[in-house]
Amino acid sequence: MLTPRLPSVREAGTKAIWDPADGVRFLDSVFLGASPLRQAQHGWEHISKSAARLMLGPEVIIRAIQEKRIVRIGNHADFDGYAALYVYHDEVCSILSPEPSFNQSIEMFAKTVGIGQPIRMRRLILNGHTPATWMLHPKLKKNQLFITPDDADAFHSRFYTPRTMAQAYGKSWQSMTATLRAAGVEAFSPDGEDYGSVYERKHVDATFP
Repeated sequence: MLTPRLPSVREAGTKAIWDPADGVRFLDSVFLGASPLRQAQHGWEHISKSAARLMLGPEVIIRAIQEKRIVRIGNHADFDGYAALYVYHDEVCSILSPEPSFNQSIEMFAKTVGIGQPIRMRRLILNGHTPATWMLHPKLKKNQLFITPDDADAFHSRFYTPRTMAQAYGKSWQSMTATLRAAGVEAFSPDGEDYGSVYERKHVDATFP
């Protein structure tokens, strides 16, 4: 991987910057052969988001691009420089995905059950409403919260999201949430916190016997 030289300005009170020539060479190395993108169509992700989904550092993907192991690169027309660097996530997964694991990051679990903002899932965990497990991240070598199969079972035994209750009952989530509202069943928020559209299972099951 191309490593930029140390900042070229070292004067006191001056924020350090990289040599512009190093920046140009770096961008040339990752955009070589990139396809122009007018919009981020299905499957394309910004490199940082793709890295986060795989729990990798972006530098791992950059190295694979420079080594020509990842070749589907996009240059988004709405952005400049690094902000325009998109990758095709399925290809990144096939090249760099870590060993299969039954444990999921909070972000991945939230997306799986249909919680659009992972911060709400994290809030649910940190406030003690559903469990997660501290584990050593295999690549970052630091502890972080994961959802183990037992943690996932505990969540599902207590909560529904619109997606999971639609799957459980074979109904549309729109009709189910409308019925819950009419029955006076509100989203879970015992402490006034915003957890999104998460409902206690006992109230849903009582509404749809």
